[in-house]
Order: sequence, then structure tokens, then C-alpha cells
Amino acid sequence: MTTGITDLLRDGWHIVAIGVGLLLSVLATGHAVLNKRDSGAAIAWVGFVWLAPWVGAFIYFIFGINRIRHKAAVLRRNLDRYRAEAAQPECLPEELQRHLPGHQGHLMMLARVVGGVVGRPLLTGNRIDPLVNGDQTYPAMLEAIRHARQTVSFVTYIFALASTLNLAAMRGVQVDILLSARSNLSFVMWASRAMWSQVLRHGCRIWLTPPPLTTQNS
Repeated sequence: MTTGITDLLRDGWHIVAIGVGLLLSVLATGHAVLNKRDSGAAIAWVGFVWLAPWVGAFIYFIFGINRIRHKAAVLRRNLDRYRAEAAQPECLPEELQRHLPGHQGHLMMLARVVGGVVGRPLLTGNRIDPLVNGDQTYPAMLEAIRHARQTVSFVTYIFALASTLNLAAMRGVQVDILLSARSNLSFVMWASRAMWSQVLRHGCRIWLTPPPLTTQNS
């Protein structure tokens, strides 16, 4: 009986190796797809894992996993989460029909899904002003920044309006600028970085977000 098992393992070791290698490749691929914020890095790791079985998965588990981020997530797991009280009463998705024009019932499902994902209540009192092209957008942006009294939150993929933001910061307004950490157009990235020192010197704060906040057309 022992001899039979030994012969079976000797003859089928390559099948076991292929199965283990396939399992490691699947695990490494799933981890890369679910945890890599940069889509390019995820694609590169997945390709490497499958082009180099065993070796690719082994190298990914050593160098591809962000140990610092993983440790931080473990440390935060048991912490109490603080949430400030909402300044406005919560608006339930079922109440949207009272605030929206007719034939907008499909937004109830969208509000329910988004609320479940972000974990934040939907609040009333918001206002949206659609602005078409730069002829409408830039004057409105300049007007809002010039009349800001406390804070300015500026989100863009092409950094502009530096002088106006500097003047707001000099008035004592807290200016926060959210930019893409990387652009698919090198000259856009160069032009944006050239103005960073200027706005930082005037007291503005710059925050960088990973892709896909880019200028690529969809």
C-alpha cells in the first residue's frame, strides 16, 4: 500500500505542482486586482504572475503587497470610528420625489446604492448649477473664489487660477487644492507642478489623488 502511494506521488508530482502554481497565481491575481489602486500596476503584476508561474506569484507576495498599508488597516480595524453630527437632517431615498421634478424615480435606487457604498447620509439643501464649457465655468469659478470667506475646495485635473487662489489665501481663506498625482499628458503635469511652489508659498494646501483623475478622453 505504501509503495503504491509512493509511486502515485512520484508519477503525479507534476500535476500537484501545476495545481499549486495555478492556485498561487489565482490568489496573487485576485489580490492585485482588488488592492492595487494604479490600474497599470495591477495589469503589470497580473501579466507577470501568469507569464512566470510560481516565480511570478512568489515575487508578488514578497514585493507586490504593500506591507505598510496592510499593517495600518490591521491597526485601524478595532478603532472606534468617529462621525460628526450632520448639519442638515438626513433625506431618505424614499423622500426624493418631494425634492425632484417628475420622472426622476430612478434616482431613488441610485441614492440607495450610493448611500450604502459611501456610508454617509443624503442631505437636503444642496444645489447644482450646470455650467456648459469654459465660457460659463471660469467666470463662475472666479466669482466663487473671490467671494469665499472661509474655505475654498478646488478639484481639477488641469491646475489653473493660481493667482486668484493665492489672493484668497492671503485674505485668510483656507484653500485646499485636489490634483491628480499623475497625468497621462506630460506637459499638463509639468505646467501644474510649475505653479505648486507659488501657491504653497501663499498658504494654499495641495492634495494629490491617484489616477484615474486624468485628461484622458473616455
